[in-house]
Amino acid sequence: MTPTLIKSKTCLALILFILGIFLMMPQNTLAAITLVQTKNGYASGSTSVSVVFTSGPTQNNLLVAIVGNRDSATAPTTPSGWSVAISETQNTPGQVIFYKIAGTSESSTVTVSNYGTATNLGMHIYEYSGITTSSPLDQTNSASGNSATASTGSITTTY
Repeated sequence: MTPTLIKSKTCLALILFILGIFLMMPQNTLAAITLVQTKNGYASGSTSVSVVFTSGPTQNNLLVAIVGNRDSATAPTTPSGWSVAISETQNTPGQVIFYKIAGTSESSTVTVSNYGTATNLGMHIYEYSGITTSSPLDQTNSASGNSATASTGSITTTY
């Protein structure tokens, strides 16, 4: 064999080896974000509201609870294990948005309680799959007011 042919075979073998290693590595693919389920509920003249998912949430899925209050009220107690994304409860109407990553044996019931004043409450709950579990919330911003033009200001997202 000529040295050129040996070099070509060696180079081809090296390329195939590197390609094989690359193909065996886990790929960082992004799953499609999918709404798994949603439910809503209402409580009249109450300081708490509960809503139950149709089926138990799947571990590592994102859960979101959006609670609206009709009358001015103090912020409710954040449900155990949940985080607050937005809290605008002193307004009429007001709103709080909570979120969490579902754990093992996650409860199907979401309860938000301890509004300072009995009021009409509505809650929507959502379960999403395909969202990163390490930091599912990038940025938020909110504002309140009474104007023909709505504005919450600007944010700079990381992702």
